[in-house]
Amino acid sequence: MAHVGGSVTPHTHVHTRGVKRAIRSVGVLSAIVYGAVLMGAVALIAGIIALILASTTTNDGGPFRGFVHAILFVGIGLVPLIAPVLLGLFAGALGGGVLALVYNVVAKLTGGIEVEVEDV
Repeated sequence: MAHVGGSVTPHTHVHTRGVKRAIRSVGVLSAIVYGAVLMGAVALIAGIIALILASTTTNDGGPFRGFVHAILFVGIGLVPLIAPVLLGLFAGALGGGVLALVYNVVAKLTGGIEVEVEDV
């Protein structure tokens, strides 16, 4: 609500159509960094879940035996956490770079993806 001259009036927003812009190219290095960080984070979450599930799984029926083994052998227990993160970083960087290069080639041929933006 906007306050005007002692009275309260509802705030009105006039919707104006945004300006159309086209994404002509994507920075390959920024796509590599973005892909690596995104996939590294996803892999870290997956690795944590895998470590938790592996630590609570037992072969002899004891409910916490796997957890105790994971704590005792933390070096081995962290392999399911570290390996996916490293793989995710590498795959994300590679995928981000390749996708950026492909997008840039296709955008040159087609003009890029049009987006509508407006000032806020």
